[in-house]
Amino acid sequence: MRAREIIILRMLLQKEHVLPAEFTNRLAISLRTVRMDIRSLNEYYKAVYEHSSDTLIRSSPTRGYYIHPSDGAGARYCLEQLIGEARTKSYPETANERFLFLLLHLSFLDQPIATRDLAEIMYASKTSVTHSLKEIAHYLTGFAGIHLQTSLKGVQLVGSERIKRHVITATLNYYTFGSILMDKALRFIFGESYTQLYTWLQSYLPQLLERYQYDLIDKSAEGFLLDTFITIKREEKGYTLEPEPEPEPEPEPEPEPEPPATWTKELLQALADQQTELSSAGAAFLQACMGAKRVIYHEPAPHPAAAESVSFTEQFLQLVDRQYGTSYTLDTALCARLSIHNESMLNRIRQGHFEHNPIFEQVKNDYPRQMEMAALCRHLLPDTDLSSINEHEISYMALYFASFARQTKKAVLICDLGESVAHHMTGQIYQSCGERLEITKRMSLSHLRQHMPETDMIITVSRIFDVQLPEHIQVVYVNYILNDEDIRRIQQLL
Repeated sequence: MRAREIIILRMLLQKEHVLPAEFTNRLAISLRTVRMDIRSLNEYYKAVYEHSSDTLIRSSPTRGYYIHPSDGAGARYCLEQLIGEARTKSYPETANERFLFLLLHLSFLDQPIATRDLAEIMYASKTSVTHSLKEIAHYLTGFAGIHLQTSLKGVQLVGSERIKRHVITATLNYYTFGSILMDKALRFIFGESYTQLYTWLQSYLPQLLERYQYDLIDKSAEGFLLDTFITIKREEKGYTLEPEPEPEPEPEPEPEPEPPATWTKELLQALADQQTELSSAGAAFLQACMGAKRVIYHEPAPHPAAAESVSFTEQFLQLVDRQYGTSYTLDTALCARLSIHNESMLNRIRQGHFEHNPIFEQVKNDYPRQMEMAALCRHLLPDTDLSSINEHEISYMALYFASFARQTKKAVLICDLGESVAHHMTGQIYQSCGERLEITKRMSLSHLRQHMPETDMIITVSRIFDVQLPEHIQVVYVNYILNDEDIRRIQQLL
């Protein structure tokens, strides 16, 4: 609203009289909105200018709105104040910003709000706000347990507090694309005062994570900063987490729960030193959020995957091997890394996170077979969790299959002209295929008949007969001195 009031006041200071139609044409608003803005400006004039008369902006039935010359100084003072206030606030300037700001604004409302009121707040037309609300409603279908509810009273964001926090942080983290828009969005919701706490968290949290060996990827580190900041701000506004549902009784006694992570106690104390409160429920929520973050891998891993995740991964890889004739189960490095990834993925599913992959479309187009493999994990999830695993999550798992398939393909070379020829062939293959292929053995056809090796591929100059090969082993027939066509066939299988 302030931006329109600035334009209205400027127009009145530039001309003796301004017809109502001039305002409606310039600002694309209704006559009713013009009257409301004029009334608001008159109230503002009385509030900020000590020498004010009863009315700053007057009206004439024939000439429109005007400011009496004696009130010119007061009008210019009001204009300066309005401009000063506008500089400390932020408003959406593009359709993408309007989508973001609308979603954030709705997440901090306790009751429905009319579309026309949202249009006033966003400094946008009712039509454009309606379009953004449709985009938000579609976007929220990616999250379980939250939706945009429309009624005669207006629109409202409905869902659990836990999911609302995930929606806010995920949207801010993946849709701001840089600190400038992040700052603009946070100032729109919390005002200029947000910077003190946010800046302190930016400095403190990386040190805390480093002390406890949580080496998160950048987006996860930014996400945890937002988790912490939004949790504190939600609690300040009086939003509390709903209690967790009671778990169903297990036939066997459950192990003792792990004590709260020491880092949460340290965080609570550090916040208290900053005169900032965080409840124990909020700390427990952040501890759960940490378990859903993606990490940078180290050897050995500072936080090994839980037994549940390892078991899930082993069953998953066995299922992939059976369906696709692969041998991923034998790859201990893949199993270890995928187990760590799956642990955080399973936590995200339970908590209702939506994980974004900015290269999702490229992965989907370049690795369709690996996407199919990764989608098999749905068979191992309870029906209640199926709606929470999306294609973005699937695409991250597909990349594991794509990368480990290139790095761990193993081949056996069969050559019947001796070691010198076999050695030359090996050199040609490595020169063309790099680290994507490892030749584990060089052997004869007769030896192959007696001893079937663990391998993904057999590269041979001899026709293989009287040998029953496992289905997953691929055979490539080549010449003693490999030509371009030989190399191309091998590379296609990689």
